Amino acid sequence: DLPLFTENRQDKQVAASIAETEAVRTEKLLLTKQMISEIEKELRQLKRLSDRQSIYQEQLLKQTHDQAEASLTAYTNDDGEFAEVVRARIAELNARISALRIDVDALKTVARINYFFAHSQSNSNAEHKSMHTSHKTNQHLSSQQFGEK
Repeated sequence: DLPLFTENRQDKQVAASIAETEAVRTEKLLLTKQMISEIEKELRQLKRLSDRQSIYQEQLLKQTHDQAEASLTAYTNDDGEFAEVVRARIAELNARISALRIDVDALKTVARINYFFAHSQSNSNAEHKSMHTSHKTNQHLSSQQFGEK
């Protein structure tokens, strides 16, 4: 039994394999663009949070601390009210809490950025294996087409 007219069937298999490879490449390109967009968004967020951290560290925390100290000094010199001391301390603590929230948000953003890079690394390894398998399949189809074993 000699296979007759198998060339057309093998051409279809090769064409299907090529189309599948192109579909995978296109999907990979789209996912890569999406990941880059997400990373850029996270980097912009990190920049905004970093700017806010700077403002809190360089200005707001010092100002609220100085205000709390000034109100306490005024109170101890019988020149201020106790309620003002409490309000100033609460404002100082609220500013510190806000600064900590910014720090936490920045760390969460860094974690999301790291996820993308770890995820892209694992995808790269998986793609290498997939390309190797695809190459072997194409070699097999090619050898069938040319009657090689």
